[in-house]
Amino acid sequence: MENRVGGFNPDEYHLGLQLREQLAVMPRFTPEQIGATLQILGRREREYLELLQTSPDEARAELARNRAELSRMKGSPPSRPNLTADKILHSAYYPMHNAALEVYKDPGIPKQVFIGWFDYATGIVNVASAVFEAEQEIEGMTDKNAVEAVTMVEQRHTPLSPDASARIYLSQMDNAKRSARLLIEDPTGIKLIETAVEEIRQDAGRPPRERKFNRFHSYEEPQLILAGAEFAERAYKALYPLTSPPPPQR
Repeated sequence: MENRVGGFNPDEYHLGLQLREQLAVMPRFTPEQIGATLQILGRREREYLELLQTSPDEARAELARNRAELSRMKGSPPSRPNLTADKILHSAYYPMHNAALEVYKDPGIPKQVFIGWFDYATGIVNVASAVFEAEQEIEGMTDKNAVEAVTMVEQRHTPLSPDASARIYLSQMDNAKRSARLLIEDPTGIKLIETAVEEIRQDAGRPPRERKFNRFHSYEEPQLILAGAEFAERAYKALYPLTSPPPPQR
């Protein structure tokens, strides 16, 4: 979706979170700013999805390479939902996140552009990561991840109060358990993805104090988070059929 592809860089990931939090004091987007942002991102989204439709063999080949690499790294082949979500992160989320950081560094570009792109990217990762949450819960890793989430927040802030730590921990555990149930119910992951998007959609229409699902922060732009989430759903549904492994050789 962006010229700079890149991959996961923990330092850049945490930097992006810090910069976005620092800009929480900026005025909320006007409807015109939302519309202008979505017009730009919507064009890139259409290009991404059209490429999958017009070049499915190329996408299958990339997924096969990704499957082999993940198998090598983890010692066993990834599930099809895992492979699909991983592809969305590498081909859509990371490029958008990295492009947002580049925009932030450019003094000639308003900081609202960074906010728009970053929040849209956050919507993508919030949905794709539901697959990883579900599989980690099934594998019994959720408690460790919840503790790490609390630690990550404390690294960006002053130490949390016991109540704040408990809220983050319980929210992480609750999301993981719900995600795991949905993945077990529908092993394709499609119902899980649809549910994650629907939860974001419901909270995007509520005032911050009335939100129920804790899938984005109160200072983030709900309509841009939702737009990124809806794109992730469309990308998942387009990519998942292409993850079917090739038939065994005779």
